[in-house]
Amino acid sequence: VQQDEDIPHFLWGKGVLQASLHDMSLQYSAQSFFQVNPAVTPMMLQIARQWLTGPYQHLLDLYAGVGLFSLALHDKAAHITAVEVSPWAIADLKANAAKNNVNH
Repeated sequence: VQQDEDIPHFLWGKGVLQASLHDMSLQYSAQSFFQVNPAVTPMMLQIARQWLTGPYQHLLDLYAGVGLFSLALHDKAAHITAVEVSPWAIADLKANAAKNNVNH
């Protein structure tokens, strides 16, 4: 990634990677946060699902990144609020929610 005036310009490729976890298809751009340990990430999702038995009225996902936990736990709550500061991660989260048919 080459940056000019805080706008990324990719020199090669699309700048977006794909992952499949917990029956989800996720995209994440080079500027977004995604869990870095692919061996541990499925275990983290499994533990979160075990701890959150639900159903809940509302869940809050702080530092949501591309929506990994928000989307993986969408069936545990009527409403999920994902909090994220990165505009790239927010764009990825919205795309991931649409791609995985999650609208709450």
